[in-house]
Amino acid sequence: MSLQPTKGPRRQAGPSRTFALATTGTVVMLASLIASTSIRPVSAFASTICSRSPAQHQLMSLPSVRLNGVLCRKQSTSLKRQRPWETVKTSSQPSKLLGPTNLCRPLALFSSQSDSTGYSSDTTSSSAPTTFRSHSIDDLIGTWRTDPSLTDVYQIPTLSVPAESVHNILKGSIIAPYLASNMDQLKGIHPRVKLVRDAPTNDQQNNLEDSSEKKTKLILLDASQAIPPEIQQELESLNIIPGPSFELLIPQEQQTPHRILEKLLPPGAQPPPTSYEQVGHVLHLNLKPHHEPYGRLIGDVLLDKLSPSVETIVTKIGEVKGPYRTYDMEVLAGKPSTEVTVVEHRIRLHFDLAQVYWSTRLSGQRTRSLDEDILPGQIIADAFCGVGALCVRAAIEKNCTIVANDLNPDAIEYCRANAERNGVNDKITAACGDAHDFIASLGHADDRPVPHHLMLNFPLASVEFLRNLRYWPIDKSAEIVPTVHVYTFARGDTEAAKTPADVAMDMVAIGLLPELGSSGDRVEILNDLGCNIRAREVRDVAPGKVVMWVTFQVTDDLLQKMLE
Repeated sequence: MSLQPTKGPRRQAGPSRTFALATTGTVVMLASLIASTSIRPVSAFASTICSRSPAQHQLMSLPSVRLNGVLCRKQSTSLKRQRPWETVKTSSQPSKLLGPTNLCRPLALFSSQSDSTGYSSDTTSSSAPTTFRSHSIDDLIGTWRTDPSLTDVYQIPTLSVPAESVHNILKGSIIAPYLASNMDQLKGIHPRVKLVRDAPTNDQQNNLEDSSEKKTKLILLDASQAIPPEIQQELESLNIIPGPSFELLIPQEQQTPHRILEKLLPPGAQPPPTSYEQVGHVLHLNLKPHHEPYGRLIGDVLLDKLSPSVETIVTKIGEVKGPYRTYDMEVLAGKPSTEVTVVEHRIRLHFDLAQVYWSTRLSGQRTRSLDEDILPGQIIADAFCGVGALCVRAAIEKNCTIVANDLNPDAIEYCRANAERNGVNDKITAACGDAHDFIASLGHADDRPVPHHLMLNFPLASVEFLRNLRYWPIDKSAEIVPTVHVYTFARGDTEAAKTPADVAMDMVAIGLLPELGSSGDRVEILNDLGCNIRAREVRDVAPGKVVMWVTFQVTDDLLQKMLE
């Protein structure tokens, strides 16, 4: 774990004294309590000062304890368990005033010995439980779910609030910024931590004639936030006082996979992997080399936390390769099945992730193309159709006619099956073949007309196929001016002061007219031919490397120029 407090002096509890409990005095105590309770180093806090002293107000004789120079009422009763998955205990005294070196932290990583004041000793262990590091990966996979050292323990300050005021206090904005739900340590916890708790009973409260004083609730606070004076005044008017501190236990069942892996993995494998892609029931990771020895453990944690929607965890081995754009993968956890069903904008696509190319990240680009570029009833030619995601969506959403192609025979079979599954097989003609031949044949057969849109979604080599446009027929009377959509990788050129968009458009220009290779105004030349070339970024794939979408129109002047 990353929370490593420095050593600090112990605080000793002083004798009981009589102190002020009038409303203003209690707010002074509240302000000092919250301002001095720490979850982060002291530099993150603001001091809260009130000019009035408890000595200025009426005194009441109640048992008290002095903590860090602040008098607080004693409370000695424990709270009942609030939820079956979450145990909460109260201290025998009001909220502890943790100094800047006594951080609110997971207790499992520290010595269980306590000094006379109830604070844990300063002895700390390493950043991950040593009990795990002494075992094999197989042992961890079998035991991590029940290991008690994965439970996080926090000391949480509270407010004691009249029960009838709790709803209005939480509904308003007066204490919203100061609630425990704002704590970084509690973000991502599921189910969420319950902010309102029953207050413990007090022997002296039980003896009070006015039984209404016993009807109080506790609200959990964010100890890193100091309450400003104007809020103090409002709390004072509502008879709100500091409550006892809570010892809040967060078991591993409530914690995120990342949080669990931070404790299980050794320092050399930190931080845990954070990015993945879910395709149907399969979760796809790209493990880095320092994570690979712990791949099965990582997969086991992710499977446990993300099931039942995730049933299989895989990691990519090597890079996308070959003409089919597939990659090898290893099953880390779960059932060894990579046949998935994906739902994208109400269409269902079925395919084997190990046999075809698929990227969930392109869903947004498909949506944008359908919304901004493709009109109802148009003809679309997709040279690298894959399993037919764009084809099926265009046929359903825009009533388009689709001519599809892919070199991968498995992809074509899935494309045809997906068209039939979604009821548009009469709108889609899919063939297995080389994209060079497919592009060159457009406009030369009844079943392969010149399209309104030609899709070239093969970023690794799309520009290499552009020369095949020169085989298209030149028809001055044709109503269709085709638009080509090219996806390509690009990096900015700082020496030439060119953005990735500039570089991508240059690549397309050279792919169309290789003789422009030495020309500095390639884009201008294409626009003079009526191409209206433009580009936009699709997504990042690596530092400085992006996928660019470049579009241009195929005019008769361009085709004539390509034949020269």
